[in-house]
Amino acid sequence: MMTSRGTTPTQAGRKSQVCIDYLDLSFGHLPESVIDLLQNHLGEDWGVKNWHFSKKSKSYQIAKGPSSSTLTWRSSTWSTRLTLQGRACSAVGTAELLRLLNELSELSSGIRLRRIDLAFDDHDRFFTPRQIRKKTVQEKVVGDGKVKSGWKDGVHTKAKKAQFYSSNGPDGLLGETFYAGDPKSDRVLAIYDKSVQSNGVVDAIRWELRLRDEWAEAIYPELIKEGVDLGVLWASLIADFFDVRNPNSYSAKHPERRKRMRWFGRIVGSAKRATIRPRRKQVTHKTIENDFRIARQFSRLVTAGVDPDDLLRIGMPRLTAEDLEAARVYRDLSARKGINMQKEDILPFDKSQASRSSGTSPAKSERA
Repeated sequence: MMTSRGTTPTQAGRKSQVCIDYLDLSFGHLPESVIDLLQNHLGEDWGVKNWHFSKKSKSYQIAKGPSSSTLTWRSSTWSTRLTLQGRACSAVGTAELLRLLNELSELSSGIRLRRIDLAFDDHDRFFTPRQIRKKTVQEKVVGDGKVKSGWKDGVHTKAKKAQFYSSNGPDGLLGETFYAGDPKSDRVLAIYDKSVQSNGVVDAIRWELRLRDEWAEAIYPELIKEGVDLGVLWASLIADFFDVRNPNSYSAKHPERRKRMRWFGRIVGSAKRATIRPRRKQVTHKTIENDFRIARQFSRLVTAGVDPDDLLRIGMPRLTAEDLEAARVYRDLSARKGINMQKEDILPFDKSQASRSSGTSPAKSERA
């Protein structure tokens, strides 16, 4: 039997709990089929009579359902997207959402978890977003009087930057939000005052871990395990993404062995880092062979003297990092496995050879 909501390891007797606050799924089915699935698993309230299509055509459909849930159908991808925001997730309940995910994984194919938010409500209000920012972020003045912020020593995080927002109402400070990471990235931690956001319904500081795309897919198998404890899962995911350790404790060579700061331990307890990782996309000869345009562009750029790693770092117009990585892997495969390719299509040799074959030096080609 699945547990619906989990407490963090150090707060077993408190009201602070972890729940699902946002769920975004895509199905390889028509909207009517998805509605039938929801009705079978969630009850008559989710039947077709409670869905209202505002736009409907052969290529695009959108429908509003119970508790502001939405269904979107696109013929170009032949998929239906189901979005349950906080209000809908609260109406269904975390226990039912976990059961739904479990049953859908067994009964239906072509399901993809696009986003899930795991929220922990700190009803004791140990720390405000502003206090957390003060404990983890340091600011210094650089040239031209600009202020540059960075993580303090002891903060171990995959997030490249922190963001802080506050708003003022007629009676003073209205709300604060602290982000570890970019709000639009695949993995971000948002800490905010839920009482302001919910108009007093939930009196707590919310710690919300938002997982999208590859990270959401990676966590899906964990969510459908029998007896899953969301509290333990949430704490381990937080410890892996954002952890605060004592910079003065032992083992400077291995920061993860430092003692966790006591104030942060009140939130995640003694949780260990999660080992969940997104599955890396397989890049094979066959998949790259379908797009010679990328390979040719990549070949010309390297011929001009541009380092492949520099391309990945700075990014080039019309070439995403994924495209460049795929082209580089394809080049390496052709060099190691002797794939029968023409030199003008793929460049399985170094830049010096490329320069001689093009008749120009790398420096001149790059300036050109």
